[in-house]
Amino acid sequence: MQKVAQGKIGYFSAWWSIAPQTLGQQLKMKEIVPNAYWEPVFPGIKGPEGKSGMLSFGNLGGVIAISSKTKNPEAVLSFLDYMSTDEGWELSHYGIKGDHYREITEARTQS
Repeated sequence: MQKVAQGKIGYFSAWWSIAPQTLGQQLKMKEIVPNAYWEPVFPGIKGPEGKSGMLSFGNLGGVIAISSKTKNPEAVLSFLDYMSTDEGWELSHYGIKGDHYREITEARTQS
């Protein structure tokens, strides 16, 4: 993925449902390569034997259950809504910016 972010290669593989977040949030692609363009390739690049495909574990990737005994289900839903935002996603994956991680551009200027 670093080579993608550096503009050294133009292909990478990721789970199809998270590819936009991988490129947009993890790699900050548009900040590094402003004219970068992502286009999914389905069913994928063919191998030497002419075969291609995608890994699948079925339609359900995860479940969140809220107990009927929850005192404040609205707060739980609000938290889940927040975790679905770009900010919440980054927090859950990397921690607090400046404390737990620095962005690529910040790391370059501080080195």
